[in-house]
Order: sequence, then C-alpha cells, then structure tokens
Amino acid sequence: MDELIIRSFQGSLDPDEEPLLQQWRQASLQNERYYRSMKRAWEYAALAAPAAQDAPESPSAVRASRVSARGRSTGPRAPRIAAAAFAAAAMLALGIGIGSQTRGDPLEAEEFVTGRREMATVRLNDGSVVRLAPNTTLRVGGDGEQRIAWLDGHGFFAVAEDRGRMFVVRTPKGDAVVLGTRFDVSVEQDGMQVFVVEGRVEHQTFGHRVELGAMQLSQVRDGEAPRVSRVDDAQPYLSWLGEFLVFEATPLSDVAVELERRYGVDVRITNSSVAERTVSAWFSDEPLDQVVLIVCTAAGVRCDIAGDTVTIRP
Repeated sequence: MDELIIRSFQGSLDPDEEPLLQQWRQASLQNERYYRSMKRAWEYAALAAPAAQDAPESPSAVRASRVSARGRSTGPRAPRIAAAAFAAAAMLALGIGIGSQTRGDPLEAEEFVTGRREMATVRLNDGSVVRLAPNTTLRVGGDGEQRIAWLDGHGFFAVAEDRGRMFVVRTPKGDAVVLGTRFDVSVEQDGMQVFVVEGRVEHQTFGHRVELGAMQLSQVRDGEAPRVSRVDDAQPYLSWLGEFLVFEATPLSDVAVELERRYGVDVRITNSSVAERTVSAWFSDEPLDQVVLIVCTAAGVRCDIAGDTVTIRP
C-alpha cells in the first residue's frame, strides 16, 4: 500500500488503482491517519528539500510503529527512499525525529493493552512516547491542567515537556509525577518501582513521597516508605526494551552515551555547543546508520561513521 500512496502523491496512479487506495483509506480510521501522516511528510519534503542537500544521501528507512486502541500493531512500514529530505519529513510526520506536539490540549482518551507476548509503542497526542511491556494496560486522558496515564504493568515513558501541565502516571501502588523526563515504571503485585533515566520525578505512594533525579531508583513495598538508591548501570533496568530507543528533548551528549551503549561504538562530538542541542525521537530495531542519519538531521548537525566511530560536528 505504501507504493500506491507514494504514487498517488506523484500523480502517477493508474485509473484502476485509485479506487483501491480509496477503499483502503475508508476501511479504518488507522488507515486514514496513516495516509494523512504520509501526506504531511510528502508536503514537508517539498519544503525541506533545499535545506537537505548537504545531508547524507545514504538510503534511509523510517518505521511508524503504531498501536491500535487495543495495543495491536497497525500501519505498514514506510518505504525505503534515498532522499534525506523525505527521511526528515517522515520522522516529523510519523513520530520519529522532531515529532510535532499539541501543547495545552487534553490528552485524547485512549486505552492500550498488550498481550503476554506483545510489546507496543504508543505516541500520545502531546508528543510523549510510551513503550509498553507484555501484559500491560495503559489508559490516558486528563484535561487542560494535567495529563494523566493509568498504568497497570510495565512501561517506559518519554514525556514531552509542557510547562504548567503535569504528567501523572497513576498505578494501583502509587503515582509518578513529572514535567518532562524519561523514566521506567514497573507495577508488581506487592509494590512498584520507578527508575529515572533523565529529568526529575516525584514518586508518591501511601502518604510518602520522594523526588528522584537522573539515575536514581525508588522501590516500594505495600505499607512501606520508598527506598531510594543510586544506579550506576541502567542496562539491567532497561534491558526489557530490547532495541528500542527513545529521546525526548535529550541533549546530544546524552544521545551519544546511549548510542555507545546500544551499538558498541565510540561517539565523538567535536563542539561543546553541538553537544547541547536536543533531539526528540524514537526508534525500534533500526540499524546504527539510520539512527545516526535521523538524529543528525533532527539536530541540524553533520555526522560521519567510520568503522566503530561516529563523529558529530557542526
């Protein structure tokens, strides 16, 4: 279907193909949303093409990992297109890269459920991204003053910052309250734990509350106060994510650390001001060259890969 969509934008569909595309769009709301996302990407590519002439011209693939209202994966994989402009545009429209955010509007009320062997990635309409482990239920909603996610299970959150509107993760065992961060929440039968990768989180449970910073872990059992500890190695707590990567307004210096850990490469940033630039993106099972292409396009920097070394420069 991707080929038909692209050729429809090019105006090269055969007469008998147009009805097929229309039937597919009308078959479900998910299909129509996917079509419109691709159209926005195509339109943006036309505007971005002049600015992308200096970008690497290696083939790129963008994955739109979508989830239905019951957590099932939907939507096809975007086609491989050589133009870096379309790669940048697609990541904007499909949620990979500098995803657009709707600030101030309530979260759309939705529910996501994963089966015992399923994992899912959910992108909320405020720009936040949640990775769900198997056997997990997530419901989202709220109003113009706060964003609320009800979690039963295990999820990793990359929360888009929206000053003045808290993001609250409610669970049967306690709450996690944030303004903008990346953190892991696990709900167990007799308690819960919160692990903060980036930013700050307030862990609230049964009359107790503690504030956590980056690389801090809070664990609580029913009826007890949270126990806070410092974590030197995040991998044991995040290994369940597999090849999933997510950044939310994350400085390139921190992105570099995660790329080194995930892909076993040496990432060198040649300029301190470049290291402070931020990236919002998520990736699932993408190879290093595609991740680097999208990260560097989003941050407006140049990147080279030579062997096991990635160099980032202005």
